[in-house]
Amino acid sequence: MLKLTFPKKQSITYSRSILSLYDQALKTQDNEILFDLSRSESITPFSLLIHAALINKCLKEGKKCKYVKPEKRSLQLYLKEMGFNEFFWPSKNSVIFIPISLDRVQLRRPSGIDYQLAEQVITVFDKHLNLSMGVKDSLNMSIREIMTNAIDHSGENKYYICAQASRKRRQILLCILDLGKGIYEALKPNYSRLKNDYEAIEEAIKEGVSSRDSRAGFGLYHIKRFIEVNRGKMWIISGNGKVMWSGSQMIPQRQSINTPFGGTIVNLLIHIDRETFYFMSDEVEEFF
Repeated sequence: MLKLTFPKKQSITYSRSILSLYDQALKTQDNEILFDLSRSESITPFSLLIHAALINKCLKEGKKCKYVKPEKRSLQLYLKEMGFNEFFWPSKNSVIFIPISLDRVQLRRPSGIDYQLAEQVITVFDKHLNLSMGVKDSLNMSIREIMTNAIDHSGENKYYICAQASRKRRQILLCILDLGKGIYEALKPNYSRLKNDYEAIEEAIKEGVSSRDSRAGFGLYHIKRFIEVNRGKMWIISGNGKVMWSGSQMIPQRQSINTPFGGTIVNLLIHIDRETFYFMSDEVEEFF
């Protein structure tokens, strides 16, 4: 049996150690894997999706997966509220997903563009941010395009998504993950000048950049513009590359990871802010 002991803090900041454990599980010859979360003190949507993707891959390969729950009671409750337990180990006569909350979007693994799910994400945003209709429509479109990218890049035609709003930390975390070929491989045919994963990631957030011939390439760009105004953070991991944008300057910061990730992860941190009114530039006359 391979025992994976996950760290106390499980956020994208600690992606090197988390992805290292992910890689160990993929390469092991053991038929049984123990996911030990007993030491964990905090888990974010990023790490939830890593666990989800890894467990599904292991189960698909016929491996048995066991789970040691966190000792921390509040974290046990969090995992339940996010739909983690019932997602993998549904109990009899139990509903997998508990009622929708304005503070979260539970762990899901959709296939295709899920318009209702995208709307749930925008509902969480709208609850904690003062958004105009134009901004809500733009964000909704951006989320749907990221979903489309995840489908196009994934051989399984499925992806993972969840979101959480923390009033205590005054932030919203949203993560979308696919296990496809990655941004570099997707863009390389149309953008031959790209040399590596870092360049591909930084290219992907530019306006109009897409692996598809149809009108696309605005999802990540619009998300980046919103994050810039909100002074939040955006991370993208794909292949050997990890890039972060933060604050009002949004200068890309390349970060190293020990093991490549076979797919793409988009992780957003948005500051909760009801005092600022976010609106599109073409809505100025309507409001003023």
